Amino acid sequence: MRLEISKDTNNILRGIAILCIVLHNFCHWQGVCENEFTFAVSNITDLISSIKSGILNAVWDIISFFGHYGVEIFVFLSGYGLAKKHSVSIPRFGGYMRHNISKLWMLMIPGLICYALITFITSHDFGYTAHQSFFTLTFLSHVSGNVMGNIAYGPYWYFGLTLQLYIFYFVLVHKQKDSMLLLWSCIVIGGQLIIIHVAGAGSALLDQLRANLFIAVPTFCLGVYVARHPVELNPRSWHCYGLSAFIAAIFLSVCPHPAAWLVSSLFWPLALIWICTLLPRPVKMLMLNVGILSPWIFVAHPVIRQLFYGFLPIKDEYLRWSYLVLYLIAAIALAYIMQRTVAYVRLRYPGVLQRRNGKLRQ
Repeated sequence: MRLEISKDTNNILRGIAILCIVLHNFCHWQGVCENEFTFAVSNITDLISSIKSGILNAVWDIISFFGHYGVEIFVFLSGYGLAKKHSVSIPRFGGYMRHNISKLWMLMIPGLICYALITFITSHDFGYTAHQSFFTLTFLSHVSGNVMGNIAYGPYWYFGLTLQLYIFYFVLVHKQKDSMLLLWSCIVIGGQLIIIHVAGAGSALLDQLRANLFIAVPTFCLGVYVARHPVELNPRSWHCYGLSAFIAAIFLSVCPHPAAWLVSSLFWPLALIWICTLLPRPVKMLMLNVGILSPWIFVAHPVIRQLFYGFLPIKDEYLRWSYLVLYLIAAIALAYIMQRTVAYVRLRYPGVLQRRNGKLRQ
């Protein structure tokens, strides 16, 4: 076995990751709290209590607690993809940033418009202010000191984080030695441990920093390292390492010490790569197609979630699961409609394509 991510495996991983995120963002409205930006031991004890209470409730809260690690999968794949794409050369900073910002805007703008239309129809309110729109589209919310307060509702904090990772890669990672990857990871993890010691694991300072690069640097650097050094393993060793990564990911995620929590995200991508090899072919094909659609699912699911918000909380467990399934189907359907609409507009009005050297490029 070779620890190298093909295009199909990449999309399968994205498919699993986006499902984790979408399901998590619905379940945590009526489930246990996750340890994503801050850490609380009470969230872990709540999860353990839930697991003891019944299978349906336990699965719901497991999704609520662990689902946010889907974000770390995308961070890992971003590092992996950038390292593979720019292993030999990289454009100048201006062209590099224009290309990546335009990719983000291609998703953000349709998502914001769709969310505004749906919320205006249902509640006669656009769902966010002009102030939030400005900070979202200019990516300034991440340097404003109040990331979540100055950003449009939904997944848009992640787009600002992605832009930061693009800059981080260009300035501090590209053409740097592997030792620098370890150095940046240690600095970020060590810095968070100091903040936890001084201000507490639930502090506003930690929350703001982890809404920025602090949440992503170690996993991103791991993705870069794996891209640079594909490893050959025999099947027996591959399953041994994969299972070990999976066990470590779960153990560190529920460990009551914040140091374990800070490094838990490093093991989930490796565990998920291993899990991908165990999936039956029909499931792989399903995840592959979901993964291809994942960027649009990412911006579509907040729209659908807002429509379902009025039905919560739901005491009946079976009804609650029914709404979850409907929400997932509707989010995928809206994502497909958005993707096809944007593709049609770009085909119908080719002016949105970049002109370079007298030729149109998509």
